[in-house]
Amino acid sequence: MIRRVLPIFALLCPLAATQAGKIESAPAETATAPVVAKKLPDKLDKLPPPELPKRTPDEIIATFFESLKADRVDAAYDTLKAEFAMADRGDEEARGMRTQTQKALDAYGPVHGYELVREEKLGTHLMRRTYLLVGDVLPLRWKFYFYQPSDRWLLIDLRIDDAIADWFEDPAKPAK
Repeated sequence: MIRRVLPIFALLCPLAATQAGKIESAPAETATAPVVAKKLPDKLDKLPPPELPKRTPDEIIATFFESLKADRVDAAYDTLKAEFAMADRGDEEARGMRTQTQKALDAYGPVHGYELVREEKLGTHLMRRTYLLVGDVLPLRWKFYFYQPSDRWLLIDLRIDDAIADWFEDPAKPAK
C-alpha cells in the first residue's frame, strides 16, 4: 500500500510545486465611505388601520357564543373587539363584564346552545337582537345592539340579565 501512495505522491509534488508559484494574494481592502446617519422626519404620516373583514351580526354573535360554549370567556369577548364601537369605555368595565359572565356560566352550568328570540330594527341602521343562552341550570338573556353607519355593522352595546320573569311581556306594562 505504501508503494502505491509514493508514486502518486511523487507525481503530484511537481504539479503542486508549479501551482504554488501561481497563487496570488487577496486584493487589498478598499476604504468604504463613512455611513452618514439619516435624520427621520419630525412627523411621520399615520398609517391607515388594517382592513378588517366585515362580519355580519350573525357571524359576530355565532363566534362569540361558540367561544362561550367552549368555556372561553376571555376569547369570546376578544372576538367582539374588532366590531365594538365603544372599545374605549375602559378596561375596568370590560373586565367587569368578563368576570360577571364567568360567574354566571359557573352558576348556571355549561352552555348547551343559544337561540335568537327577537330582532328589532329602527330604520336601516340600528338593530337589537335578543338571544337566549341555554345553560345547564338556567338561561341567560343577551341583548346585542348594532349600528351600521356605512358598510359594516358595529356592536354599540351589550346587556345581559337573568330576570326571567321580566322576559315575558305583561300587556298592562311596557316590556323592558
